[in-house]
Amino acid sequence: DFFSWIAAPYVAAGIGVALPRYRFVPSVSIEGVVDDAIGAVNWLFANGGAYGLSMDRVVISGWSAGGHLAASIFAAPRGELRFDPARVAGGIPMSGVFEFEPLRHYSFNSEFRLDPAAVARLDLAPRSRSIAAPLVVAAGARESSEFQRQSRVLAKAWRLLARAAQERARGDAGAPWLVLQRITTKDIDQSVREGVSEIFRPRLGVEIPFITASAASSDSVSGTSAGAGIASEI
Repeated sequence: DFFSWIAAPYVAAGIGVALPRYRFVPSVSIEGVVDDAIGAVNWLFANGGAYGLSMDRVVISGWSAGGHLAASIFAAPRGELRFDPARVAGGIPMSGVFEFEPLRHYSFNSEFRLDPAAVARLDLAPRSRSIAAPLVVAAGARESSEFQRQSRVLAKAWRLLARAAQERARGDAGAPWLVLQRITTKDIDQSVREGVSEIFRPRLGVEIPFITASAASSDSVSGTSAGAGIASEI
C-alpha cells in the first residue's frame, strides 16, 4: 500500500495499474527477490485481464532496488518468462543497482549473503536480454555518483550488445538506450505522481501500462511515466 498513490493519475486516464509485492532480504536471497518479480509478471500476464488490465502493451519499470528488478526481468532466461516478450512495449529502470560486487564489502552483506558466484548471477551488464523492447535507463542527478555510474554502465553495455545483435541481423548499428542524466529523484516522484510523460513518451513511443518495481514493499504495473530532466544517449 505504500506506493498505491502511483496509481491514481493513471487510473483516471484509463491506464491500468498493478503493484506486485515481493519478499525481502534477509528472509530470502536477492536472487529469490528476482524470482518473485519474474513470477509476479508471469502471473499478471496470465491473470491481469480478469482484473481489467490490458496486458498487450506493457512497460516494465522500477526505481532503486526495483530498478534492478525491472532490468532483471528484461534479462531473465527466456524459459522463465511465461508470456510473449513482444507484449512488452518498453522498460524504465530508474536509479537501480546493476553491479553487486561493491555490496559484498559492506557490513550489511551479512544479510545479503553475496559471494562471487551470486554476484556473477545478479550482475546485469554482461547479460543478454530476452525482452527486446526499447529501454530507458534513468538516474537522478541528486542520486549518489554510484547510482549514476551503474546506470551508465548498464546503458552502455546493453547498447553495445544491441548494436552487435543488430549488425549481425540487419547491418543496423542503431540502439535505443538512453540515460536521463539530469533528472532528480524529486522530479521522478513528482512526475509519476502527476502522470506527466514528456520525458519517456517520446522515447518509448508508448502511452501504456507500466510494471514498476519499487524499492519498498510493492512493485507496480502503472501508466505513462515522466520526468523533468534532460536525456542523453550513451
